[in-house]
Amino acid sequence: MKRIVCAATIALAFGSSAAMACPAGTHLVGGTNSHHKGGYCTTSASGAKSSASHRAHRTEESAKSHARSTEKSAKSHARSTEKSAKSHTRSAEKHAKKETSHLKNRSSSAAHHASKSATKAEKSAKSHLSSLTHRS
Repeated sequence: MKRIVCAATIALAFGSSAAMACPAGTHLVGGTNSHHKGGYCTTSASGAKSSASHRAHRTEESAKSHARSTEKSAKSHARSTEKSAKSHTRSAEKHAKKETSHLKNRSSSAAHHASKSATKAEKSAKSHLSSLTHRS
């Protein structure tokens, strides 16, 4: 009895798996319900054409998808490069402005010190001259 049950189970398993798929290059024809039970595998020119057409379509879709992805990546890179360039430009302008301000301050300070030194030298000369005139 166990052998009969085992043989029946194996037969059912084999019978149901045979109807699930066809070897490469063939397609399922006929049969009933969504799994084509009772159908058979066959090769045909239209099946091969359909398969080749399907592969070509998938390849074309893959190429389009890759092109979209590459374009998106290039746009993103361009945006980040532009943003970086603007940032560097602003930084350079800010630095130039600070440097100009610094140079103006230095020249103003130098002029002030020169004026102060000249005034001091003039006072010193006047004082020296007046001391010379008082001695004589």
